[in-house]
Amino acid sequence: MVVATIGATGVFRWLTSQNKASASRLMQSEVYQASAAGLETARSWMVYHAPDVGALIGQYEQGDRKPILLDSILRPLAKDKKQEFSVYLVGADTKSYPYKVKLISTGKSRGGSKYSQIAILTVDGLYKVQIPKKESKLNFNYTFWGGSLEFGGGNTISSLVLNGDWSGNPPLIEGDFIVTGNLTLSGNNAEVEGVTCVGKSLYSQNATGPLKDVYVHQDFLSAQGTYDNVYVNGNLNQSQGIKINGSMTINGKLTTNLEGQKFEIGKNLVLGDDGVLNFDSENNPFEVGKDVWIPNSNGITGAGTNYKHYLGKDDGAKLHVSGVTSQADQGGYHRFKSAANTTFNSKSLNLGVTGTKPVGAEAAKDHCDSIWTKKAGCDGSEFLVEDQLKTAMNSFQSKAVTTANCPGLKTSFSDNDNLITSLNACYASLSNDQPDLLYNGFLVVKVTSTGLSEFSIPLKGKFILQVEGTMGQQRLPGMTDTSSVMLYLEKGSGQLIPA
Repeated sequence: MVVATIGATGVFRWLTSQNKASASRLMQSEVYQASAAGLETARSWMVYHAPDVGALIGQYEQGDRKPILLDSILRPLAKDKKQEFSVYLVGADTKSYPYKVKLISTGKSRGGSKYSQIAILTVDGLYKVQIPKKESKLNFNYTFWGGSLEFGGGNTISSLVLNGDWSGNPPLIEGDFIVTGNLTLSGNNAEVEGVTCVGKSLYSQNATGPLKDVYVHQDFLSAQGTYDNVYVNGNLNQSQGIKINGSMTINGKLTTNLEGQKFEIGKNLVLGDDGVLNFDSENNPFEVGKDVWIPNSNGITGAGTNYKHYLGKDDGAKLHVSGVTSQADQGGYHRFKSAANTTFNSKSLNLGVTGTKPVGAEAAKDHCDSIWTKKAGCDGSEFLVEDQLKTAMNSFQSKAVTTANCPGLKTSFSDNDNLITSLNACYASLSNDQPDLLYNGFLVVKVTSTGLSEFSIPLKGKFILQVEGTMGQQRLPGMTDTSSVMLYLEKGSGQLIPA
């Protein structure tokens, strides 16, 4: 009998990332339990499937030590089917006995929050190996990944990664919006339901939002609109009204435009060590509802002789600022004057820059840092989102079918509805009779595009369409609600027109 036992488990690193900085503790607990369930399921499987574990380690070492997704093996074994997790094998040490393997388990909550744990497991008693019967599955969560994109229209996409600059008004984005370069937003209906990550500067040409959490690595220029939480690593210049429902963190200089506009922060304001809050006017108030942290002794400057601004307006707020003096209280508020003679009100006495710093918008930055890599990117960016499909491309290219597999198969967009009819028929035939010719359940076909096409029939099934050469202006076919299609544009494309 072949048995694999686990001698020890060492959890040595905890990673937390959330799609929404305002995720509740309930969600945090939910994602932690899901992540732990992934590790526990992996342990149980390894104990009773020694041959498969040995084969898995061999597959990892023979495959250039690329991570292997274990979901297709582990998810069916989970005790609680409602818990959502993904487990990767990311390391193996077979130089000494017993062997050691490294796993990363990421739990997910209903709200999109994620919690990851990395564990090292010692595996003992491997004597026989066999090839696992189930394949790893491709995990790619972005509707669009590329180097540049011009977009028009009012469509909805799930998520988007752009290694470079973006200019224009995006569609409704249901997930994350990742731009490693500059992001210039035009129009007044930009709406992102996930996290917006900007690797360089953000320019807002019109009223923006509602956006959820936003991280800007450089400057937020011409700032305006509505947000949940905002983290700016550089400077912010207000142009129109700004409302931040949650908290804000800024490491540079925040310059207001209160001549005719408001600036409201519902929760906390956290400035970096050299951060400056500069008021241009007292025509409209600058208001922070909860806690304020300003460690720079010259961090409050500009217009403010009439006590129009509020740094901690609500009951229970805490004021942590440097370089200010107390003035006479009035109207239920404590009054203060900065070293630059700028005045403001607060519900709190000044507690000084001591104790625990209030929670700002750090979760937005942490989430973006978990997605991109800090390395020279496109358009002078400091960040790059690695191509998650490169490691899978060789695999699915080798699975491309031809007329030898499906007689009558059409492979040109110029075939119009005949292309769709033949693709649907090929998928139905192979999925029923020869599923081993599919790539993880997807039909892979190499296609060409030489002119604008017309489609009235939707795709029905799962497809990877690899376009050979550059795709010019093209109309995309529709698909049924249960279908999935990946369009791989190796050489890019011209204008794409959705169905």
